[in-house]
Amino acid sequence: MRQLKAIVCAVLIITFLLCSFSVVSGINKNTLKIFVDSTGTYVCESDDYSVTIRNLKNSNQYKYSYANKVLSCCVTGGILFTLNSTNQPRVVLVTAAKNGKITKSVNVNIHNVPNNTRLCVDSDGFIYIFDNRNHAEVYNSKGSYIKTTSNAFSSLTQINGNVYASNSTGIYRLNGKSETLVCKCKADTFIYAVSKNCAATLYGNVYNLSSGKAVLNTDNEKPYSIALSSNYYIIIKNSKICVYNRRTLKFVNSYTVGYKPYAVCAGGSRVYVIAEASDGFSVNKYKERDFLPGSSTNNAKNSKSPTNINFGRYKTKGRYIFLPPRTTKAEFKEKIKYKDYKLKFSSTRGLGTNTKAVFTKGNKTYTYTIVVYGDITGTGYITKNDVNIMFNCLFGLDKVGGVYKTAADVNGDGKLSNVDLVMIDRKKDSLR
Repeated sequence: MRQLKAIVCAVLIITFLLCSFSVVSGINKNTLKIFVDSTGTYVCESDDYSVTIRNLKNSNQYKYSYANKVLSCCVTGGILFTLNSTNQPRVVLVTAAKNGKITKSVNVNIHNVPNNTRLCVDSDGFIYIFDNRNHAEVYNSKGSYIKTTSNAFSSLTQINGNVYASNSTGIYRLNGKSETLVCKCKADTFIYAVSKNCAATLYGNVYNLSSGKAVLNTDNEKPYSIALSSNYYIIIKNSKICVYNRRTLKFVNSYTVGYKPYAVCAGGSRVYVIAEASDGFSVNKYKERDFLPGSSTNNAKNSKSPTNINFGRYKTKGRYIFLPPRTTKAEFKEKIKYKDYKLKFSSTRGLGTNTKAVFTKGNKTYTYTIVVYGDITGTGYITKNDVNIMFNCLFGLDKVGGVYKTAADVNGDGKLSNVDLVMIDRKKDSLR
């Protein structure tokens, strides 16, 4: 306990010297796009010749491979649309895919489209492609040219089956032959969906697309990600999850997660925080109440493991797998059975808290989250950093949520206490 007291004193000094984390940008990355659709919220990750799409509502995931380079993609009505290059000059291919199968392809004779363009398809089947003058070329569902928008835009996106574009005047809705100003605002940056009828700019302002009014003004000059759940605005800001009351716009709570958040989205009372991983991305699921002060996060509901996956002596609860510290990938694979499944991990390092073990068989994917009791930093080891974070949590200087809160609750009583702090410190000592 003397050593623990020494650590406590050191942490008090370190706490006041800590610098804030760098700002995490919003949903403006070429290879990762998020779409809010009538059928769910989708995350699409693309490389040159493939797109992986995941429906956050039901966790269904599919990967599509293409013979030609993928220029852009979007989701409308649960259908993945991709824009692919071809070997023909001034011709691109728009391909539709759903439930693991490519269903339709249309050749489009383009006018002035660059190689790094953006595609949108609305619920009426109209195709919108950015040209090299920042206008949108509009085509019908058969690929026939209709018009080029009269306005130039800085952003093109789609929300709930509708296509929107933005410039210094505001946000426009594009509907085949028409382009209508729906929000007169400063929107000359990238816009993205925060709900089925709201869009946000990278400056942190949120607009209702039906009324045309601003519903949240943060006037932050640095980009971050915003989502609108049933009762709250969930905002990634300086690598923290910040919560604001949806009705009063008053600050409710914030805490630091043990991973690097990339973007946030929501569906009803469900909140999804997208994290960057070494070989892709991971999705951390929460409920609204998990972000409120004094909440007890328990995302691991009881459920049976899929057929032909047996975790042996490793304890599981729902989609959580509990591993001892310093478990290697080779050791994990040796002690479990996963006949006919391919196993892939979200981390290239060891198996720490929040590492995803992804089992794939055909078009079926089962994702499990690893928990190591005492490992709050996700390294797979228990070090003084874990003790420091735990101390900060007990004194209100920091917060952990989701799977990291489960890992911090070493004695499993559903709350974080001095007992957990002592147990983490002892686990650290035992691993020397």
